[in-house]
Amino acid sequence: MHMKYIPAFGFGLVIALLITYGFHFSASFSPILSFITASQGLTRNSPEWLMLLLHDGFISLLLALFVISLYRRFLPRLPFNWLAGILMQLPMLYLMYRFGGFSMNFSTLYEVVISTVSIINGTSVIIIFTLLQGYNRYAKKKPDADIPLSPD
Repeated sequence: MHMKYIPAFGFGLVIALLITYGFHFSASFSPILSFITASQGLTRNSPEWLMLLLHDGFISLLLALFVISLYRRFLPRLPFNWLAGILMQLPMLYLMYRFGGFSMNFSTLYEVVISTVSIINGTSVIIIFTLLQGYNRYAKKKPDADIPLSPD
């Protein structure tokens, strides 16, 4: 592996730490979690758990987008290819594996939400990377100026 991919791995460590601490702080200060725990008649199949899915997924994807944008902004000459994306994702995957963060049980809505959040966390960098690659390809395709808009 070339030395030019080491910063991508380092930014992956930053993403993993930010997501870990982001969840830690959101658990303490989030009004959504306060609402869910204060709900009357909350069961494992209550639709309030979907708010947790949106909340946690948004945190993961937003922090991944922020760090990847910093990587592209401050290190524009370094590669931004699939290998860089995978190297950015590896620290988060390792942390999830090491601390038992993969939940793949789909028997209740609560477990579906927890499992889906695990999948989003495990692939957040790849999701953002794919979206950015698609946007870059779309932005490069410009309509030809020589083609008339009307048949006249």
